Amino acid sequence: MTINAVIHLDQTSWKTALSQLGAQRTVQSGQQIYEQGGEALYAFRVEAGLGCLTKLLSDGRRQIIRFLYAGDYFGFEEPDDHSFGVHALSPMVVTRFSKKRVAELAESDRLAARHLREMAFEAV
Repeated sequence: MTINAVIHLDQTSWKTALSQLGAQRTVQSGQQIYEQGGEALYAFRVEAGLGCLTKLLSDGRRQIIRFLYAGDYFGFEEPDDHSFGVHALSPMVVTRFSKKRVAELAESDRLAARHLREMAFEAV
């Protein structure tokens, strides 16, 4: 499916179109998925496992912002650089999405754009 061919996506077809843009990868326990301050080119969905979104504080401590469970999306809410870091607390399977390609999908359909905004809002 090309992005330009997507027209008037409902909730089910939006998730199908989005999943076709992603690539799965396995992350080992303790491995960093992305670091705070890094360029935010990708967003993710947890398929399996447990992760945590953290903020590195100025005194060196790490604050847990939230835990990430299967079905959770993260990274969509960050425009340019990651405000947080994400680490795997157990072995994880995540789907990685190019934010540029997701934006192209959203630009092709207003309903797709709405679903993307809702996902970003829920991720905050």
